[in-house]
Amino acid sequence: MNRRICLLAVAAAFSALIGCSDNKKPTAVQTGYISGTVTIDGVGVPGVTITVYNLVEGGGTAKMENPLNEAGSAADGDFYITVLPGTYRIEFDYRQEYDALHTARYPLNVVPESGITVNVDLKDPIPANLIVADRNAAVVLTWEHAYAAQGYNIYRSPASEDNYQLIDSYGYGFGTLTYFDRPPEVAVYDYRVTGVSSDGESDPSNIAQVSFTATIDPPANLTSVDRAVDVYLQWQRNPNATGYKVYRRSGSGSWNEIATRSANDYADIPQSYAVYDYYVVAISDYGTESQPSNIASVDFDGLCDPPSNLTLVDRGSVVYLTWTDQAGGICYKIYRSLQPDDDYARIDTSLERSYSDRPPAYNTFYYRVSTVGLNGLESTPSNAVSVHYDGRLEPPAGVSGHDMGLYVYLSWDLVPWAGAYIIYRSDDGGETYHQVGRASSTSPHFMDTPPTPGQYYYRVSTETIEGVEGSLSFPVSIQFSANLLPPSMIVATDYGLYVSMRWENVSGATGYSVFRAPSPNGDYIEVEDSVYSVEFTDSPPSAGHYYYRVQAFDNQNHRSQMSDYAYVYYSDMPRPPSIYSVSDDIYRTVVYYYPMAYIDSVIIYRSNSIDGDFLPRDTIPGEYNYYYDYPPTAGHYFYKLRGFAENRLSDFSDYGHVYFTGRLDAPQNLTGYDAGNYVRLAWSLVNGASSYDVYRGNTPDDLILVVTVYTDTATDTPDQAGTYYYAVVARTVGGLESPMTSPIAVDFTP
Repeated sequence: MNRRICLLAVAAAFSALIGCSDNKKPTAVQTGYISGTVTIDGVGVPGVTITVYNLVEGGGTAKMENPLNEAGSAADGDFYITVLPGTYRIEFDYRQEYDALHTARYPLNVVPESGITVNVDLKDPIPANLIVADRNAAVVLTWEHAYAAQGYNIYRSPASEDNYQLIDSYGYGFGTLTYFDRPPEVAVYDYRVTGVSSDGESDPSNIAQVSFTATIDPPANLTSVDRAVDVYLQWQRNPNATGYKVYRRSGSGSWNEIATRSANDYADIPQSYAVYDYYVVAISDYGTESQPSNIASVDFDGLCDPPSNLTLVDRGSVVYLTWTDQAGGICYKIYRSLQPDDDYARIDTSLERSYSDRPPAYNTFYYRVSTVGLNGLESTPSNAVSVHYDGRLEPPAGVSGHDMGLYVYLSWDLVPWAGAYIIYRSDDGGETYHQVGRASSTSPHFMDTPPTPGQYYYRVSTETIEGVEGSLSFPVSIQFSANLLPPSMIVATDYGLYVSMRWENVSGATGYSVFRAPSPNGDYIEVEDSVYSVEFTDSPPSAGHYYYRVQAFDNQNHRSQMSDYAYVYYSDMPRPPSIYSVSDDIYRTVVYYYPMAYIDSVIIYRSNSIDGDFLPRDTIPGEYNYYYDYPPTAGHYFYKLRGFAENRLSDFSDYGHVYFTGRLDAPQNLTGYDAGNYVRLAWSLVNGASSYDVYRGNTPDDLILVVTVYTDTATDTPDQAGTYYYAVVARTVGGLESPMTSPIAVDFTP
């Protein structure tokens, strides 16, 4: 039974199915359909993902828009898709074990009350959907990849001659493939493509015909710049152009060809100052010329443009100007004024795109800059920028302070061009401040030790490199404790046979004391008086609830308050390792888990079902974090782990599941010969195999097991002379068998 996939959304259905006739009465718009069958090796397959796209044709190419819908093929591979009239592309996707199968068909032109039949085989070795187009002095070929193709051969023939010649071989690709061909001359051509694989060359694709005109696209993005001594033209390179012709006109005059170029730029030197228009055409290998590019106009007046993006930065001791370079400029003139519209006096000339000025007095100043070209002519001045110059920098922003127990830590934002920072402290509630230190220009922080505990206020100023100090920042208030802060972020974790503790480092502390109690407000006993790191391991006397607190100390006899408590339930038994994945490795499974500290060994359990009996498979050292298992057959397998330490066994871990595909490759390159008194056999080792069973028979159909070996060679001594047939089967540790090799014949004459 066909599966019907309706792609008419509610809004689309309303607008499309309800139209207007001449008398303005609603009329129905008939739909069409796309149907067919999806097969693999000629057999219909269900569950193939079918995606439908709108397709927009233009410029010899097909552009996909957003997918309309997605569904799957029916049980027999059939599909039936209802669509509005239009042009579509359909993609077919299916995953068969490790093989991703894909193909597409397009363009599909659907008309009202009619349909298109599309039958595809996902393992068709023939390239599909070959389309060719004449574009930009080349022929563009596109096609859908062929199954198992390792490359493609492209053939071309003059139309109607049926004389296909191999023109190129194309590498491997997936999905829609593209190739550019440049035929020998303008003509009508037929193309076809074949897939190349280990099985040889496939049958050819459909024939696609194109009328090749060698029409080339015009250059894009033509720009023109007046560089004072010339006009610089530049445009986007056309990869199929061998040259370009440049045209110019003045005013409403006629166009004149002024140059032929192979590069995608040109410097033109007009004979007089005027407004000029330019365009460029591209020339192909075939001598054809493109349409003109866009027209680029320029007012060639011999003057460079004034500098753009003029900016000003007050660096405290100097004013720093920067601007954007201009084409054709060799230097820049800097002007300064006390008024925005007053006469500007030239103060200097710069060869760089920046300038540092130290004004003669504290005041508001305005600056403008002009460009001087190679011909010595000066441009008009740039826009004006201004600054109130007072020789000082602004105070730092973002001043903050923190009580670190034995000192106060201050920080602030960097001030560009600062020479130093000066730190002030108030001991009287912010009424008066006195200097307590200096910080370098690259270190926006300071540590201060007030004389006694209490509240203090701090402010920071900025000093220029000449030593001129600016105003003070906003104040920041800090409550100074004058003692070590208690440890914070205490965390206690049960690891089965021990409790692990961690906490944040306390500034100034040299060590920590750890305390334990059976309740939050109980009597805390000291379990360790000197811990010289921020972590500690404890083994309580028995399982139960425990609470921990930590105290910091230093070498100056400071001792902090107790920290907040951290709670933990101590289990006093090993914790099981945690499985994080079980993967199928074709001929074995791999169990990955997180190892647990203090675990001596791990016991691996396996079951065929989640509710079945989990039987022990193996015991491995505790420091391992993976285990290889070799099941005897394919199927579902479930794993659990238990840890063993100090003669105690943990609970079971959560289970891990895998479907084991159970595939072992057959031995390859089996050979055998008469070695005189015995037959010697050899083959290639199989990845994952632990042993090999050697079979012998008088015919290829009556083979029996004669020997099992653990390497890639074997010997056999038949009872009498004759012709014998041998084959080999590989086995894993778990007994999984590979396919049997094809039998070989050996003539034995003892």
